Amino acid sequence: MRIVQSFWSSNRNLLENRFGWVSPQYHLMAWTLSSLKLREHYEDLHLCTDSNGYAILIDQLNLPYSSAEICYDNIEFDKNQWGISKILTYAAQTKPFIHVDADVFIWDKFSEELEQAGLIAQNIERGTDYSDSMFNELRSKLAYIPDIFQKELDTNKVSSYNAGIIGGSDISFFRQYADEALEMVSRNKHLAPDETTYLNFNILFEQVLFSLLSKHQNKKVTCYFKETFDDNGYLISLFSDFSRIALGQKYFHLIGGSKRNKAVCDLMSAILLNEYPEYYHKIIRLFPDKHKYFYSKIFGSDAAVSNKTERKADYPWGEISFPRTARAFPSVRNTIPADLEVDYRTLVENQDSVSANEIFEYERNLSELFGSWCNINAASLTVIETSACNYFAFFAQDKNHQLRAVLQKNPHLTVIEDSFDWLPETKSSINQDIGFAPFEELNGLAIIPRLFLKGYEEILIDGLDHNIFMLLTEPLSFGALLKALEPCFSTAEIYDEYAAVYELMLKKLKYLFHSKCLFIPGSFTATN
Repeated sequence: MRIVQSFWSSNRNLLENRFGWVSPQYHLMAWTLSSLKLREHYEDLHLCTDSNGYAILIDQLNLPYSSAEICYDNIEFDKNQWGISKILTYAAQTKPFIHVDADVFIWDKFSEELEQAGLIAQNIERGTDYSDSMFNELRSKLAYIPDIFQKELDTNKVSSYNAGIIGGSDISFFRQYADEALEMVSRNKHLAPDETTYLNFNILFEQVLFSLLSKHQNKKVTCYFKETFDDNGYLISLFSDFSRIALGQKYFHLIGGSKRNKAVCDLMSAILLNEYPEYYHKIIRLFPDKHKYFYSKIFGSDAAVSNKTERKADYPWGEISFPRTARAFPSVRNTIPADLEVDYRTLVENQDSVSANEIFEYERNLSELFGSWCNINAASLTVIETSACNYFAFFAQDKNHQLRAVLQKNPHLTVIEDSFDWLPETKSSINQDIGFAPFEELNGLAIIPRLFLKGYEEILIDGLDHNIFMLLTEPLSFGALLKALEPCFSTAEIYDEYAAVYELMLKKLKYLFHSKCLFIPGSFTATN
């Protein structure tokens, strides 16, 4: 079976543009993990791209495509019409194929039933009020709509097929489908180039058109998922939670907002580092400015387990700088170098602002804390980075095994005690740079060192998280931890609502495992 992927940069730089992801790095990590997983199961893996894509995906990263071609350098469409390169790829196929998006990751071959089907898609999408509103607004902006759309768009709840995967053996259908889609795009070039309009337009000329044309021709479409999902009903827990690997899930699709969810992307990157470290480090090498604090740790003689340590003097006080303090004083933020502690201290003292003082003191403490971490060796930090993959099996176990599982706190974790008492405006300012949850829900802060990116991670925590950290001065079984946490709950919750408390604790553990605050012993060995 031929597996095909397509990428069109539209003259954008892959090292600078996010292409809908949290950052350019995560975008490239997704391409890398997706292609590597596909190549584990298929020898015929083909890439259609442009010169920019080829230079990075093939020349720099050497992703494992059996063949790759440059075919999108001269297509003249708006960059937001990203679906057009997929349509061109479908039309170019001459034998049965499955096109797989780069935000799709598989842990097994597709079924024989799927591979032999005339038409293939991920799943049926049930139209909802969400899509009705979206298409009605878009319809008023279109100069041309194929006849096949007219009747369907007059009805409510237009269905479609999700194109995370799409393909089949009915090559003549894809030729006609592509012709219809290309005409639709070409005759609507007047559309205002805003991302929302084009997002909806991409869905219309790719997924909805595929559905309507196959329905009009009475063609059967075989789907990976037999279930029908609402077009706005793709839950992270079902499609983007990589911990479900331990439950036997073989297919993941980071749909829509999942690509902009830092927690999801962090776990994806941890899987890449854990399973394919050499490819992970290739990507890191493309972004040296993003990893400057621990750069020499990453690229030592052995990048994965280097024991090289850095003297604290190699990272002078102030490397962290004071970006949030600067943000509190917009009128002078461009007049003071971000690493001058004394100037910021004077400025804060003269302003008589409690919030500004809290922000400054936090960043000053953070800078000192960061400096103290510079002697942690790379081997220890590497294990922290990969440990986020090692808790998956815990959630696949029965309750008895879970209760016996031993939990260990990240030995480098530091709770910022003052953070629980910060003013709301302080928390709001700090939270602009943290992505897990709003401070309204989690009201304290913990910090851990990281090997990559800025060299540390800020994790929002609540009182229960803090109590867990305080109890885990030594490793404890989950059952013993639950027992020790009983004073945090009412008697009724412990005895009458124990199942709800247990589920709450499982969610809490998943968050703390995810955040690299907790580990299953054996997945982490503390070394200094």
